[in-house]
Amino acid sequence: TAFTCKFNEVNVFDPSGSLIHGWDFRNDGSNGGTGTSNTFTSCYVNGASAEPFNFYGLNYCTLNSCAADSYGTGASNVYAYRLESCQGMTMNSCGAELSLGGGYARLDNTAVVINSPKTFSLTAINGTANILASTGTKAVINAPVFADFGSIAGTTYNFSTSGASVEVLVN
Repeated sequence: TAFTCKFNEVNVFDPSGSLIHGWDFRNDGSNGGTGTSNTFTSCYVNGASAEPFNFYGLNYCTLNSCAADSYGTGASNVYAYRLESCQGMTMNSCGAELSLGGGYARLDNTAVVINSPKTFSLTAINGTANILASTGTKAVINAPVFADFGSIAGTTYNFSTSGASVEVLVN
């Protein structure tokens, strides 16, 4: 659990491919929060086999100019930023590059504002979306710049929703 922390220029790099997540605030089984009032600035993850930024239960936290690079294995859809049961989140100018089968963000039961998201050279697997929003998510996405998926295998989407009570506004 992390409260009122400032993470600045923290780089996580694993060329061996054994890294699962770069940042991992996961559900410990209690379904409770994992942190509040944290700021991630210029944090970078390269070489994660799963979601580079995997956040569960964070509240009123901000990501500024963070990046995920060379993530996924090509075996399944992986998203650079996974936010589950997070509330009051803001992402400013965060990017994703060179995925091996994944999109930009997966949002599950989360309230988030995403400003100026950017992607480059993401490889898609059937059903991949740049933004996947599911049950209970409320998201505002301002000025997205999503590059075309490379090496497409099947149908891909810029935005996809599933489940009930999903609200996504794109400006």
